[in-house]
Amino acid sequence: MAQYRLKAAKRDADGKPGQPLWDDVIEASSVQEAIQAARRYPVDRFIDNTDYAWLTDAHGTRVWDLKLEEAGENF
Repeated sequence: MAQYRLKAAKRDADGKPGQPLWDDVIEASSVQEAIQAARRYPVDRFIDNTDYAWLTDAHGTRVWDLKLEEAGENF
């Protein structure tokens, strides 16, 4: 199992994310499994003071991201 980190932040006026307001560890056997786990997080967890979420691998490389206004029904 590998460790991935799911983070969320508020974006500034230019659309750049600020410092993460939270940072959770997800253990998964693949990137796809980690993304599925991230997508199962309750939407209300993201809505409170955040509008952008991203997932990084063990090396800190961003492997998935989501602007919450684009989430719709598919989150």
